[in-house]
Amino acid sequence: MKSLEVSDSGAECVCHIPVKTANGGDMLIARVWMLDGGTGVLELTDTVINKSEMPLPAMMMYHINFGAKHLDDGVQLTSESLPEKALPWRFGEGEHGIFCVPAIAGDDGWSGIRFGPFEALGGLSFNLEIDTATLPFLQIWRNQEAPAHIVGIEPASHRWTSRRKLAEDGELTLLAPGQSRQFRLRIHFS
Repeated sequence: MKSLEVSDSGAECVCHIPVKTANGGDMLIARVWMLDGGTGVLELTDTVINKSEMPLPAMMMYHINFGAKHLDDGVQLTSESLPEKALPWRFGEGEHGIFCVPAIAGDDGWSGIRFGPFEALGGLSFNLEIDTATLPFLQIWRNQEAPAHIVGIEPASHRWTSRRKLAEDGELTLLAPGQSRQFRLRIHFS
Protein backbone atom coordinates (compact mmCIF):
# COMPACT_ATOMS: atom_id res chain seq x y z
CA MET A 1 0.00 0.00 0.00
CA LYS A 2 1.24 3.48 -0.83
CA SER A 3 -1.11 5.51 1.37
CA LEU A 4 -4.33 5.51 3.36
CA GLU A 5 -6.06 8.71 4.42
CA VAL A 6 -9.22 8.73 6.52
CA SER A 7 -11.28 11.74 7.59
CA ASP A 8 -14.86 12.57 8.55
CA SER A 9 -15.58 13.30 4.87
CA GLY A 10 -14.39 9.89 3.63
CA ALA A 11 -11.28 7.90 2.86
CA GLU A 12 -8.71 7.36 0.12
CA CYS A 13 -6.47 4.33 -0.33
CA VAL A 14 -3.71 4.31 -2.96
CA CYS A 15 -1.59 1.32 -3.88
CA HIS A 16 0.64 0.11 -6.72
CA ILE A 17 0.33 -3.49 -7.87
CA PRO A 18 2.97 -5.03 -10.17
CA VAL A 19 1.47 -7.59 -12.57
CA LYS A 20 3.04 -10.22 -14.84
CA THR A 21 0.88 -10.54 -17.94
CA ALA A 22 -0.15 -13.76 -19.68
CA ASN A 23 2.43 -13.10 -22.40
CA GLY A 24 5.33 -12.41 -20.00
CA GLY A 25 5.14 -8.63 -19.92
CA ASP A 26 5.17 -6.29 -16.95
CA MET A 27 2.34 -3.93 -16.05
CA LEU A 28 1.71 -1.75 -13.03
CA ILE A 29 -1.77 -1.07 -11.70
CA ALA A 30 -1.95 2.25 -9.86
CA ARG A 31 -5.14 1.72 -7.84
CA VAL A 32 -7.11 4.43 -6.04
CA TRP A 33 -10.14 3.65 -3.84
CA MET A 34 -12.12 6.72 -2.71
CA LEU A 35 -15.02 6.57 -0.25
CA ASP A 36 -17.34 9.56 -0.01
CA GLY A 37 -18.34 9.72 3.66
CA GLY A 38 -21.48 11.71 2.87
CA THR A 39 -22.98 9.58 0.10
CA GLY A 40 -21.40 6.19 0.87
CA VAL A 41 -20.24 5.90 -2.76
CA LEU A 42 -17.05 3.88 -3.16
CA GLU A 43 -15.16 4.74 -6.38
CA LEU A 44 -12.33 2.69 -7.86
CA THR A 45 -9.92 4.08 -10.45
CA ASP A 46 -7.27 1.76 -11.85
CA THR A 47 -4.54 3.09 -14.12
CA VAL A 48 -2.76 0.27 -15.95
CA ILE A 49 0.77 1.25 -17.06
CA ASN A 50 2.88 -0.77 -19.49
CA LYS A 51 6.26 -1.27 -17.79
CA SER A 52 7.59 -3.59 -20.52
CA GLU A 53 9.75 -2.77 -23.50
CA MET A 54 7.12 -4.09 -25.94
CA PRO A 55 3.51 -3.14 -26.70
CA LEU A 56 1.02 -5.06 -24.53
CA PRO A 57 -2.77 -5.36 -24.59
CA ALA A 58 -4.52 -3.71 -21.66
CA MET A 59 -7.63 -5.63 -20.61
CA MET A 60 -9.61 -5.47 -17.40
CA MET A 61 -12.52 -7.38 -15.93
CA TYR A 62 -13.75 -6.89 -12.38
CA HIS A 63 -15.30 -9.91 -10.66
CA ILE A 64 -18.02 -8.89 -8.22
CA ASN A 65 -19.44 -12.14 -6.91
CA PHE A 66 -22.37 -12.73 -4.56
CA GLY A 67 -23.15 -15.84 -2.54
CA ALA A 68 -26.65 -16.60 -3.80
CA LYS A 69 -27.52 -19.45 -1.46
CA HIS A 70 -29.73 -17.19 0.64
CA LEU A 71 -31.13 -14.88 -2.07
CA ASP A 72 -34.91 -14.61 -2.09
CA ASP A 73 -37.22 -14.58 -5.10
CA GLY A 74 -37.59 -10.78 -4.96
CA VAL A 75 -33.94 -10.20 -5.91
CA GLN A 76 -33.49 -9.11 -9.51
CA LEU A 77 -31.06 -7.39 -11.87
CA THR A 78 -32.18 -4.02 -13.24
CA SER A 79 -30.30 -2.01 -15.89
CA GLU A 80 -30.84 -0.11 -19.14
CA SER A 81 -28.10 -2.39 -20.52
CA LEU A 82 -30.31 -5.47 -20.19
CA PRO A 83 -32.55 -6.19 -23.19
CA GLU A 84 -35.45 -6.84 -20.77
CA LYS A 85 -34.38 -3.91 -18.48
CA ALA A 86 -34.96 -6.27 -15.52
CA LEU A 87 -34.71 -9.99 -14.92
CA PRO A 88 -34.79 -12.35 -11.94
CA TRP A 89 -31.47 -13.43 -10.52
CA ARG A 90 -32.19 -17.04 -11.59
CA PHE A 91 -31.95 -16.22 -15.32
CA GLY A 92 -30.82 -18.78 -17.90
CA GLU A 93 -31.41 -22.50 -18.11
CA GLY A 94 -31.27 -24.95 -15.21
CA GLU A 95 -28.58 -24.18 -12.68
CA HIS A 96 -26.50 -21.92 -14.96
CA GLY A 97 -26.78 -18.71 -16.93
CA ILE A 98 -24.31 -16.31 -18.54
CA PHE A 99 -24.46 -13.39 -20.93
CA CYS A 100 -22.45 -10.35 -21.96
CA VAL A 101 -24.02 -7.10 -23.21
CA PRO A 102 -22.74 -3.66 -24.19
CA ALA A 103 -23.02 -1.31 -21.22
CA ILE A 104 -25.50 1.42 -22.19
CA ALA A 105 -24.38 4.80 -20.90
CA GLY A 106 -26.51 7.61 -19.63
CA ASP A 107 -25.83 11.27 -20.45
CA ASP A 108 -22.94 11.26 -17.96
CA GLY A 109 -21.13 8.37 -19.70
CA TRP A 110 -21.81 5.91 -16.88
CA SER A 111 -23.92 2.73 -17.01
CA GLY A 112 -25.69 1.42 -13.93
CA ILE A 113 -26.96 -1.92 -12.72
CA ARG A 114 -28.97 -2.55 -9.57
CA PHE A 115 -28.97 -5.94 -7.85
CA GLY A 116 -31.60 -6.45 -5.15
CA PRO A 117 -33.47 -5.68 -3.04
CA PHE A 118 -32.04 -8.08 -0.47
CA GLU A 119 -34.51 -8.98 2.26
CA ALA A 120 -31.55 -10.12 4.39
CA LEU A 121 -30.17 -6.54 4.21
CA GLY A 122 -33.40 -4.82 5.15
CA GLY A 123 -34.41 -4.17 1.54
CA LEU A 124 -31.13 -2.60 0.41
CA SER A 125 -29.85 -3.07 -3.15
CA PHE A 126 -26.30 -3.20 -4.50
CA ASN A 127 -25.68 -0.54 -7.15
CA LEU A 128 -22.79 -0.66 -9.60
CA GLU A 129 -21.93 2.12 -12.04
CA ILE A 130 -19.28 1.69 -14.72
CA ASP A 131 -17.54 4.29 -16.85
CA THR A 132 -18.44 3.03 -20.32
CA ALA A 133 -15.47 4.83 -21.90
CA THR A 134 -13.24 2.40 -19.98
CA LEU A 135 -15.50 -0.61 -19.33
CA PRO A 136 -17.93 -0.86 -22.27
CA PHE A 137 -19.20 -4.40 -21.52
CA LEU A 138 -21.17 -6.01 -18.72
CA GLN A 139 -20.96 -9.76 -18.21
CA ILE A 140 -23.35 -11.45 -15.77
CA TRP A 141 -23.38 -15.11 -14.80
CA ARG A 142 -24.76 -17.47 -12.21
CA ASN A 143 -23.99 -20.97 -11.04
CA GLN A 144 -26.47 -22.57 -8.66
CA GLU A 145 -24.88 -26.00 -8.88
CA ALA A 146 -24.09 -27.08 -5.31
CA PRO A 147 -21.89 -26.08 -3.63
CA ALA A 148 -21.27 -22.97 -5.80
CA HIS A 149 -24.42 -20.82 -5.36
CA ILE A 150 -22.85 -17.72 -6.98
CA VAL A 151 -24.05 -14.76 -9.01
CA GLY A 152 -21.34 -12.67 -10.69
CA ILE A 153 -21.52 -9.16 -12.12
CA GLU A 154 -18.43 -8.41 -14.18
CA PRO A 155 -17.80 -5.09 -15.90
CA ALA A 156 -15.20 -5.59 -18.64
CA SER A 157 -13.08 -3.75 -21.19
CA HIS A 158 -13.84 -6.39 -23.80
CA ARG A 159 -16.64 -8.61 -25.03
CA TRP A 160 -16.94 -12.24 -23.96
CA THR A 161 -14.73 -14.18 -26.37
CA SER A 162 -11.17 -15.46 -26.58
CA ARG A 163 -8.12 -13.17 -26.62
CA ARG A 164 -7.25 -14.68 -29.99
CA LYS A 165 -10.61 -13.64 -31.44
CA LEU A 166 -10.34 -10.16 -29.92
CA ALA A 167 -6.89 -9.77 -31.50
CA GLU A 168 -8.11 -11.07 -34.89
CA ASP A 169 -10.98 -8.56 -34.82
CA GLY A 170 -8.70 -5.64 -33.85
CA GLU A 171 -10.38 -5.20 -30.46
CA LEU A 172 -7.32 -5.34 -28.19
CA THR A 173 -6.00 -1.96 -27.12
CA LEU A 174 -2.20 -2.14 -27.21
CA LEU A 175 -0.23 0.09 -24.87
CA ALA A 176 3.21 1.17 -26.00
CA PRO A 177 5.95 1.04 -23.34
CA GLY A 178 5.16 3.69 -20.72
CA GLN A 179 1.58 4.24 -21.95
CA SER A 180 -1.40 3.81 -19.64
CA ARG A 181 -5.12 3.11 -19.73
CA GLN A 182 -7.66 3.89 -17.02
CA PHE A 183 -10.67 1.90 -15.75
CA ARG A 184 -13.34 3.25 -13.36
CA LEU A 185 -16.35 2.02 -11.42
CA ARG A 186 -18.50 3.07 -8.47
CA ILE A 187 -20.37 1.02 -5.86
CA HIS A 188 -23.02 1.96 -3.32
CA PHE A 189 -26.03 0.52 -1.51
CA SER A 190 -29.49 2.11 -1.54
